[in-house]
Amino acid sequence: MSQYGVPNSGPGPIPFQIWDGAAGQAFRTLLSAGGAGRLTALSADLQMRRLVMRSVLVLVALFIVVQGILRPTGLWVLPKELLAYGVGIFGFWLVGALLGATLTLREVIGYAFFGFFVAPILTVVIGTPLHKLAGPQLGTGLVVPILEELIKLIPALFLVLSMRRDPRGSRVLYDFLLVGFASGAGFAVHEDVLWQRLLIAEGPLKFVAPWIYNAGTYLTGSHATWSALAALGIGVIVLFRGRKFTWIIGLVTFAVGLLEHMAWNYWGSYDFLGLLGAGRIPLAIFYLAWIAAGIHCIIVRAWGKQRDPLFPAPRLPFAGSIRHWPRQLDYTRLFMQAHSGWMRHRVFGAKQSPSVATVERLAIAAVDAKVLHVVAPVPGPPRQD
Repeated sequence: MSQYGVPNSGPGPIPFQIWDGAAGQAFRTLLSAGGAGRLTALSADLQMRRLVMRSVLVLVALFIVVQGILRPTGLWVLPKELLAYGVGIFGFWLVGALLGATLTLREVIGYAFFGFFVAPILTVVIGTPLHKLAGPQLGTGLVVPILEELIKLIPALFLVLSMRRDPRGSRVLYDFLLVGFASGAGFAVHEDVLWQRLLIAEGPLKFVAPWIYNAGTYLTGSHATWSALAALGIGVIVLFRGRKFTWIIGLVTFAVGLLEHMAWNYWGSYDFLGLLGAGRIPLAIFYLAWIAAGIHCIIVRAWGKQRDPLFPAPRLPFAGSIRHWPRQLDYTRLFMQAHSGWMRHRVFGAKQSPSVATVERLAIAAVDAKVLHVVAPVPGPPRQD
């Protein structure tokens, strides 16, 4: 074992496989006795940022509740919709967090707020003149679905742009699925409250997937799954850059959700939803995409575990004391971001690689999670005068 608690192959320097010299030196400095001050300062700064984010999310959540109550149907629509979609958002996030998805729950809720507040406003501002120009049937069946699906993808595009300067590293496919699902779920709740309708599961399905709407023989995940599929397609294009068929996969996933959206909006007598298995085919594709995103997390974790001599592989968060579960999830998240960044750089040719800032944040999370410990420098041999 090395002085940092990481397996070492023998005497001499730590054998870097994916970290460069500057990042390795930053790692040594932070986890030495002399770097304790720097580690404490960085940790305090991150804690303050988290406190600000939590406060903002609480205020926005209170605003949503008040606005829902003030609406005539808010007292019976909003709580049930929030509970149904809240179960879906939290359930998918929790599975992703255990597998290694890198989005925090605060970030996912923030994307749901975008779908609830921002997306409907943009839809009205941009869509109203286009709808009038296209006419009622074409506007409702074609223009509105295309516009709504594009607007709900804005958070996924922001996630792509943020990856260029994110000091923590890159993302995984599961993150894009979560972004799309949360954005679409927020939009669906707003739309259902606005139209005074309750489109959630009935019967036994509400105990398994309450956010799925089952109307007679029809079944749909609505805006949440449509946006999740489209966002996942963006993730495939970005994370697997330069590989064959990535653009085709991205276009297909977007088209699947868009076609079902258009089928639900269609006013004519022909049953277009029947061509999609009454909504079951898009829903099945969503769950297959969900499984594929989970497998991608496992692949990134295994790839990084084999090549990282500095940071130990994350443990299951429920393996230790309950007090350390949130911190172990934070460490898993940052571990995955760093290794996803290295994988994109080494395997898929991305120009940017994880930096010293990545090591600093990951070291903070490792110490907080009790995975690594700050130690005093190893004393050298006594001097001979």
